[in-house]
Amino acid sequence: MFKNYLTIALRNLRKHKLFSFINIAGLSLGLACCLLILLYVIDELSYDRHHREPENLYRVATEIISPERNVKIATSPAPLAPALARDFPEIVTVIRVMRPPGVSQHILRYGDQQFFETQGLWVDAAFFDIFAYDFLQGDPTSALREPNHAVLSEPLALKLFAGKNPMGKTIQIEDNYGSFDYTIAGVVAEPNRNSHLQANFFVSLNSKGIGEYAYNLTNWAGNNFLRTYIRTRTGTDPKAVEAKFPALLNQYAANDLAAAGFKKTHFLQPVRDIHLHSNLSGESGNSSITYVYVLSAIAFSILLIACINFMNLSTAKSSKRAREVGVRKAVGSSRSALALQFLGESWVMTVMALLLALVAVELFLPTFNQMAGRTLTLPLTPAMISALLAIAVATGLGAGCYPAFYLSSFAPVMALQGKLSERFSAAALRKILVMAQFVIAIILITGVTVILQQLEYIQNKHLGFAKEHRLVIPFRTREAVKHQEAFKQKLLRDHNVVSASAASAYPGIFVVNDNQFFTEGKTMNDAINCKISYSDEAIVESLGFEIIRGRTFSKERTADREAAILVNEATLHGLGLTPDEAVGSRLYSTWENNTSVFEIIGVMRDFHFQSLHEAVRPFVFLLGGDRDLPYLVVHAKAADFKQFIAGLEQQWRESIPNVPFEFTFLEEQLDQLYRADQRVAAIVGYFTVVAILISCLGLYGLASFAAEQKTKEIGIRKVLGASVSGIVALLSKDFVKLVLIANLIGWPVAYFAINQWLQNFAYRTEIGWWVFALAGGLALAIALLTVSTQAIRAAIANPVEALRYE
Repeated sequence: MFKNYLTIALRNLRKHKLFSFINIAGLSLGLACCLLILLYVIDELSYDRHHREPENLYRVATEIISPERNVKIATSPAPLAPALARDFPEIVTVIRVMRPPGVSQHILRYGDQQFFETQGLWVDAAFFDIFAYDFLQGDPTSALREPNHAVLSEPLALKLFAGKNPMGKTIQIEDNYGSFDYTIAGVVAEPNRNSHLQANFFVSLNSKGIGEYAYNLTNWAGNNFLRTYIRTRTGTDPKAVEAKFPALLNQYAANDLAAAGFKKTHFLQPVRDIHLHSNLSGESGNSSITYVYVLSAIAFSILLIACINFMNLSTAKSSKRAREVGVRKAVGSSRSALALQFLGESWVMTVMALLLALVAVELFLPTFNQMAGRTLTLPLTPAMISALLAIAVATGLGAGCYPAFYLSSFAPVMALQGKLSERFSAAALRKILVMAQFVIAIILITGVTVILQQLEYIQNKHLGFAKEHRLVIPFRTREAVKHQEAFKQKLLRDHNVVSASAASAYPGIFVVNDNQFFTEGKTMNDAINCKISYSDEAIVESLGFEIIRGRTFSKERTADREAAILVNEATLHGLGLTPDEAVGSRLYSTWENNTSVFEIIGVMRDFHFQSLHEAVRPFVFLLGGDRDLPYLVVHAKAADFKQFIAGLEQQWRESIPNVPFEFTFLEEQLDQLYRADQRVAAIVGYFTVVAILISCLGLYGLASFAAEQKTKEIGIRKVLGASVSGIVALLSKDFVKLVLIANLIGWPVAYFAINQWLQNFAYRTEIGWWVFALAGGLALAIALLTVSTQAIRAAIANPVEALRYE
């Protein structure tokens, strides 16, 4: 029986080549897109699932509560961890993790080897008890127990030691906080599982330098730059743990918080949820569950469109199989057996489409990886094979279910006499399904248009400073900073350099420094939190900030070095001052019983130091004085930038030979802030094109069928004098009506969906009426172009051929 069904299925594929091609091509494209997105979604959902007892792992985050706004941050103060370990019996393990604040790269040295490494963590000794790493050498329980011990990833160990045994060897790690020696106490395999914490080396937190400083901090209000992780006992309710935080803070932190002028609370984040559900201030590298939902919906929509094609074409050509159904029923075949046969045919086509889809995935996976910024593979494991088979069965059932039951319902007598007329329900359903295809296409076209419009808005929006022709040169070590002024003076003698300024931060990176500020007559209870960047006198000129009141820093005014402060408009809004009132007034800041007094010398127009996902925050500039300022912002207008950079590197080697030279263009740095949005836009754009292509395939097939069904009618009309344009209009009008109705349905759905996505941005483009008109016009044009090819072909055919046998 199975062999018979298979033979008939293959025979029908050969007999109806066009319909078979459209169905298999559409299904294979749909399945390939579905598989690519499935691999991406699986990868996104896999973060931090491999650790021991992942359901009991949490990060303790912080919410800072101040008069002007509440800010949620992923970090917490140093004394929190020991207090949790001491006072919370439901917590089994507590650790702290730190990326040294303000440090994005470290210099690693061993012998003649010297290079930058970005991924380094300073951690408590129990780090490897919470986070799972495969140790190749060393003991995970004791590797980081001693100060100045380090654990390396295998690739980093190979790079440093060239295959020699690293255990017990001493390396040097240098950054802005100094240069210190570390003993290698372990080597872990290269991480091949996803985690929100990425690192190539780990250092004991109680080491010299910034580690020892952080390890011994006791203030509960400030210095929130450590991440605190806990493992709770099985069965512990995280809400019950959170409920104890206010009492803990009241016991230990009340005095520090009162002196600082703000309140805070802590909350738990499941480690498994951080990558997709956490977007706290200062975090980077996380994704969004919204993008997972969007891409999953697109995958489902594309597969649905392919299934709709199959259903439409199968029911449309039902009359061609009516006699087969009649004969089978006349010789005793049951309806269920016929339905099973037709389902079997759909599964045969689905399996063929799946095989083609697997080939397509292998071919296009490298391109998709480049577009998505991933290294995905298609592992043919038992679990993946089972998933593929499940998708094939579900797709075959979804695509073939209605056609199977529709075809098997024909009455045998009517079918054998050829008097079978199409049921209204089948024709109506076919129209509804075509309309659904175009609803999906219109939503996708609208979505892509607005996403591209938002990205263009981001690129073109004035950020409050000049980003063009700006280079940032980092000074990663104290030795480098010592030569900074001399290096800058050499640069300023170059005719290609307009200005240069040293700073503690620049637009596009996380600003570490902040403090509470209040005006005269107020107290710390009225203070607002402001981000702080320390710089030299040329910062306004070098970054092109706009001073709307007052003046900028001046080297000639020695008082500026101690008390001058520049503020942005957001700061004034928080303080309740106008620009005219602000200039010349005083600001106060108290920290650990020491009060500093500043004079506002200038008001800057608001600027976007962070991405447009975030609202502009109160921001101030202070002169750095004796502080180390690790970045040099250079405004250059060179005719040949390549030659100019080569000259910079040569000057660097002459001035600071022991530190590698590096630089970045500010424009590229800012572009990194929107890389995830750009990748999603590219993915959505390409898959929208695929969805439209599959819809066109189905529409082409239906147009061919409609033209074939009306061959005699067209012949008679032409004999009676009908024009080609009239016949084209006759064959096209039904499809045009469906597309117009699809627009009315798709527009409000698209508006709601894209408006929800835009809420991720504090500053966003407007959704204009033209976006919907464009989507509707494109959908209509695509439909007309697809249908017209068949309509024109039918209209110009010789009517004699159609009427010869009448």
